[in-house]
Amino acid sequence: NVRFFMSLMTLVKNSFLDLLCHRENDLLERAKVLAYVVFLGQFRAYFASDHIP
Repeated sequence: NVRFFMSLMTLVKNSFLDLLCHRENDLLERAKVLAYVVFLGQFRAYFASDHIP
């Protein structure tokens, strides 16, 4: 289950980096990306604290 979650995170990260490379100059996209990174960090911290025995 955790392994599946990690592969999903890798997939999301790859598409996310792709987006970052293509929209590097757009300030709004950068703001969205920053918010996304913060959300992902919060979600991963929550997932790790609650689901790993």
